Amino acid sequence: MKELDQKLLTKCLGKIKIYGWVIMQEEKVIFEYYMNRKIEKKQHKINSCTKSVLSAFHGNAFDQGYFKDVHQPVSDFFQS
Repeated sequence: MKELDQKLLTKCLGKIKIYGWVIMQEEKVIFEYYMNRKIEKKQHKINSCTKSVLSAFHGNAFDQGYFKDVHQPVSDFFQS
């Protein structure tokens, strides 16, 4: 893999007002960026990210046969 230019990436992220960014490779953090020290410790809402991760899990579970079809609600797997 090509070497990560951390200075350039930090500069670009600062220009587009990203609060925080973490890149991992092979279970190791290879880059971290935070707008400031407060941001590093603060919890953030990540609604769109959460939907993407849930969608990936759903796709994987469907491939492995846990769902009857693509229209089966995820709520079927939680007790009410």
